[in-house]
Amino acid sequence: MAESRVEKVGAKLQEEASRFVSYPEIEALTTERGFPTSVRTVRFYVNEGILPAPRKQGNTPVYPETEILSLLFSIHLMKSRFGQTLSQIRRVLHLLQGDPEVLAEKMALLYEEVHREGRHRVEQEWLVDTYFATLEGRCDHYPHSRRGVPGPRSADEVLVVELVDDLESRSVWEHEPEGGTVWRSPSEVIARERTENGGGQVMTENGSEVDRNANVTPLKLPEGAVEIDEARRREEQFLRRFEQNLSKLERIYSPLEKKSYSIRAGMLDPQAEDPYQRVVDLLKEKGLYDRGLLERLPHDRCTRFSLPASGLFGRKPPKLVIAGVAVSPIEQLASVGGAVRPLGEPDLARVLREQLRHRGAYHVIGVLSTVGWDKDLFKAPPQQEGLALVLVQADGSGGWATSHTLPKELSALSIAYDPETLDEKVRRAFHRVLEHPELKIPGGHVEVEGFLAAIDLSRDVLDLAMRQVSHEDSRLKIVAVSGRELLKRDRF
Repeated sequence: MAESRVEKVGAKLQEEASRFVSYPEIEALTTERGFPTSVRTVRFYVNEGILPAPRKQGNTPVYPETEILSLLFSIHLMKSRFGQTLSQIRRVLHLLQGDPEVLAEKMALLYEEVHREGRHRVEQEWLVDTYFATLEGRCDHYPHSRRGVPGPRSADEVLVVELVDDLESRSVWEHEPEGGTVWRSPSEVIARERTENGGGQVMTENGSEVDRNANVTPLKLPEGAVEIDEARRREEQFLRRFEQNLSKLERIYSPLEKKSYSIRAGMLDPQAEDPYQRVVDLLKEKGLYDRGLLERLPHDRCTRFSLPASGLFGRKPPKLVIAGVAVSPIEQLASVGGAVRPLGEPDLARVLREQLRHRGAYHVIGVLSTVGWDKDLFKAPPQQEGLALVLVQADGSGGWATSHTLPKELSALSIAYDPETLDEKVRRAFHRVLEHPELKIPGGHVEVEGFLAAIDLSRDVLDLAMRQVSHEDSRLKIVAVSGRELLKRDRF
């Protein structure tokens, strides 16, 4: 007997339904495939706007299997392997125009290339940073067909192979005049070529010229000024490391409740804010609006975590709020391309007014000024009941400096506001030892205590760096002389 039309359509509907998976099935499939994602985490991603809302089969929320597994695979790699914050992941997924499988394939290829045997750490970091900067519109070098055209890219546009080709053909290790070597990334080489070829004028796909700096006055910035792209880089790095460092803590003390919370996955309640529209409105008001400029500017972004995240019957007022905030003189950066004056008390007061929003909660707020803080303010941050404040700025040695009012029981949180990894600290100490003018002279020496104070690093970091220094130059070592520790170069 021939199959009826109703039976055919019914079979097709059954087949379509079988391609959808529920939350428990998602947890089982992701665990089986190596990127475990709990039901709670999926719900969290939906609530935070990272994942689209599920469909419904009856009363059961479901997703197309291939689509959701591709998205969760990409999120897993971006978060746990590529160091992207939730706010960055949200922006990447919002820019996704094609099939999620395309992004998943790109993430897998990027992972393979980053971990290719023999790949140096700085090359790995460049691949990851440049790929995501390109997606977000902060880098206009890729794809090659749109080089120089500002704006974000979709995942299917950015070819990992182009980044790898440039990495292997255009990056160089150069010898410094003072000794040592430095790596020049493809981005630096491309920027240098642009400068040598006349700077800001680049060609679009249709052959017309675009002035990349059309709305940034081409003034020569004074020495010590923080340029617009550097301010954006500092904001991104600070917030990315803030989320990463906080997630590494095992326990967090709540001063009002006088108890510690054991931190487990999903226990903290993150809220990311990007005042994008406020920046747009400011630029339009000042007659400076330009899409390319907007993508280069910092946005005064913020990430907050509340504890406890929820109660038995849903959300309840938090008792502890931990926030990381970046602040910049956006109008000045937009109008002249840089800023030299540090931020002061009025700027900090504005941030605190915006952040101290939960009555009955203890607030820990770390505030990065991308252009530095007033010296007196940084030396003595204001004290306020119910508030622990951490001020963060880049220092003159290529690292970062913090000043805080954290009470002893919250001192462990200071690591959350340190944007520099241990490897970066060791690398900085390594270069400072090799580049110090006194240590280039046979018999030359400096006191260890003063050396560490000048670069704001610990003795443990210096010891790690000296292990590398000994392989580079065996005549440099730490010695004890009359009760003092010296960094010294042997005469012979």
